[in-house]
This record gives sequence, C-alpha cells and structure tokens, in this order.
Amino acid sequence: MPGPITPSKIANTRECQHYYYLECFGDRAGLREISAGEDLRIQAGREYEKQVISRIKGAQTIPWEYPDFKTGYLKTVEVLKKGPEWIHSGVLLSRNLLGIPDLLKRVDRRSKLGNYSYEPIDIKGHKTVQNKDTLQLYSYAYLLETILGYRPEQGGIYLNTGVIEDIVFGDKLKADFEQVLEQMKNIEEKKLKTSPIRCSACDTCQWNRHCSDEWLKTDHVCLLPKVNASLAAKLTSFGISTCRALSQQDAKVLSEKLKQKFETTDRLVRGAKARTENKSYVLLEPEFPSGMPVYFYDIETLGPSTVVHGVIRLHKGKREEKSFFAESVDEEEKIWHEFLDYISQDKKAIVYCWTMYEQGHARTLWAKYGGNEAGYKLIEQTLTDQCKFARDHFILPCRGYSIKQVAPVFGFHWQAEDAGGGNCEAWYGRWLETGDQELRKKIIEYNLDDVRAMEVIDCALRKISKESNAS
Repeated sequence: MPGPITPSKIANTRECQHYYYLECFGDRAGLREISAGEDLRIQAGREYEKQVISRIKGAQTIPWEYPDFKTGYLKTVEVLKKGPEWIHSGVLLSRNLLGIPDLLKRVDRRSKLGNYSYEPIDIKGHKTVQNKDTLQLYSYAYLLETILGYRPEQGGIYLNTGVIEDIVFGDKLKADFEQVLEQMKNIEEKKLKTSPIRCSACDTCQWNRHCSDEWLKTDHVCLLPKVNASLAAKLTSFGISTCRALSQQDAKVLSEKLKQKFETTDRLVRGAKARTENKSYVLLEPEFPSGMPVYFYDIETLGPSTVVHGVIRLHKGKREEKSFFAESVDEEEKIWHEFLDYISQDKKAIVYCWTMYEQGHARTLWAKYGGNEAGYKLIEQTLTDQCKFARDHFILPCRGYSIKQVAPVFGFHWQAEDAGGGNCEAWYGRWLETGDQELRKKIIEYNLDDVRAMEVIDCALRKISKESNAS
C-alpha cells in the first residue's frame, strides 16, 4: 500500500482513479523522476510559503521531523490546546488519513478546545482558486473534526495576490470528498477496476509514462488529440476503444451517437485514420507566405524575466540563426533591444511562434523598455501562431499539437533528453549560480532547437500541401 491517504492523493484520485490504483499496486520502478522544471516550481512554492509565514506575526511552527507524523500530531494537539492565533506546519491524523495544512487560523467559535476553534488555510502560488485547492482544503477540515468536535464549515486559500479567499464548504464538495474516499477504499480492496485514461493531470503525473506505454500497446483512443476521460468512456461504450476501430467509423453516424458537432467528430475520425496510417492530411487548404522573409521565434524565461530570444530567418535561400542571451537577468533590456534591432532589417515579413506565449512577453518588454519601433511593429503586426495554423489546416498523426508532439512526426528531435521550457528555466537558474558554460550552451541549443523544430514543421507542412494539390 502507498502509505497514508493525503489531501493531494485525494485531489489526484478525483481527477484520475487509475492514479490511485497505481499508487497502491503499480511497480514504483516505473515512476518517472521529477523534472528540473517541476522541482523548480516546488522550490518556488516552498519559498513563497516561507515569505507568507514570515509576514504573519506570531505564527507558531510545529517542530517535528519527517516522517515521524505521530510525534508531529501529538505536538500539534498540544499547541492547539494553548490557542495561538496561527499555527504553521501542524500534523493532522485520523485513521489512515494524514494532512499537513500550511496554516491553522484561530477563530471565535466554541470547540472541544474551549471558547475558540481553528480553520485551515492553504498557501498557493497562483492567482485564483482551483478545484483541486478546495478539495485539499476540505480534507484538512475533515481531519480537524476529531480534535475540534465538529467539522469546520469553511477555510481559506492564501493566493499569491496576498488575498485570503474564503472557501465555504458546500454540499457538493462534501459529497465529492466522500465519494473519492469510497473509491479509494474500493480500489484498495480491488473492488473497483480502473484503466489508464487521459486526464488534465497527465502531464504532471509521475505515472504518465506507464499509461502512455499502455495506450501504445493497445492502440487506445487516448493517443488522439482532445480525447479525454469523458469522450474515451463514450467511445468505449459504443465498442470503440482503439484508433483503428475509430478510423473505420462513419463520422456522421458517430456524431449523432456522441451528440456532438459533425465537424468535431469528423476531425476525430480523420485523426484516428492519420494515426492508423501514420500519414498527415490537409484539412483546410492553407496559404503560406511567399516572397518575404520568414522568422521562427522563441523565448526562454526565468520567472517574469525574458532571458533568451532565439530566432531563425529565412529569405531567398539564405538561412540565419541568432541567439540573444542574457548573461544576467539585468540584461533583459539589452537583449530585447538587440533582438528588435535585428528583425527591424525587414519592413515586411512574417514571424512565427508556437502558441502566442511570446506575444504577452513582447508587449511587456515594449512597455518596460521601448526600443526599435520598426522591429516591434513587425512583432505586433505579424506574429503568427504556428500551432494554430497547423491545427486549423492539417490532420497530423500525433497525440496533441504541442511542438514536442508535432515535430517528431517529421523526424525532428531535441538534442537535450530532458528538453522542456520548465527545465530550461531551472538550467538558467543553476547557470546563474554556477557559471557552468556547458549549461549556458545547453540553454542556447535548447532554445534554438525550438525554432529549428518550427522550421522543420513549416517545411513539412508546405510539402504536404503541395502533394495534396498535386494528387
């Protein structure tokens, strides 16, 4: 068994029951390691928690050492009986459930402790409350019941805006919590059969490689873009669980069964066909820019700062790669101006990025630093989402339309095995600390690989379109 049930396990199980099955019975050798980017986010969350706690006067931190939860619980109860205004890092236990709320806040309400009580407060490094947050918060209220003599009816989420948003525990949340606990019990007792189905937590789940391998072995419909747990369940109920079976369906008939638009179902069936045949198709005849320079553009960031601009310029058979690298975060303005000066050589061009992530950063940089007006005009007026262009015009044999999914279809692979934007942010942070030139080189090459991938995709899509027109 995977040890005590925690609020995060409860929240994860609500999203994916198969996650908890694997926690209970999966071979833990199949767990992937936490990436550098994920570790960076974890460390950032811990640092934010420290900052919040430092601002709360009189917050009493419970002294205990992991994994001695029992001692931590006993010490927490001792402190609760003394009634401080705030308690940090207390340990709550109830049967096989364990929770460590970031904060417990004293409130005026009679409880088993006396003429006061406590409500849980969870510190989160995001701007708005998420569904996962509320379920975790309610878990702490559930754990407090044996100590207080009643279950708190509300708690709070301390957001990165500095605001504590009150969360009232409604009937639906309570029902969701009880349902998940029952599901977990049934999974433990092998009364509930689960299967690997794609969900919104897949990208960050450490079991995701296990599930991906299962999909590949079975040709599962979860290998297709936009197929989530709900759609996969509907398709399976109609006897359609594989990409091959889906590729053979009549889209009009299936759209009526699924009660969704024909265009959506038609794309789904075509996607299954592309996957089965390992072939790309034109969905809508594209129009590619011609007679002008084409740029492929990507940035790397460290927190809110833009620290690398990578670009490839193609025009009249000539190709040029450029990288603008900030030797420190203070050089953000310098490399922004250098990048604008470089692209200002063209009055007319098109600039591709993958999704419009770069647009928001470019607007922020322009507002902060200004720069070459001609260069910024090119960005503001011609920046084009290559991901949307590919998705709108082509059916590709891939799991999704992220650049890491699309580029390998056309034979492109990143030099770094751990390639990823979050990891690159971690590399840059380590480079600032160590000055390791190999890390610097890795960051630049990763960034240029992103724009090289965009170039490869553009070339491939043009070829597919040309072949389609010739047939």
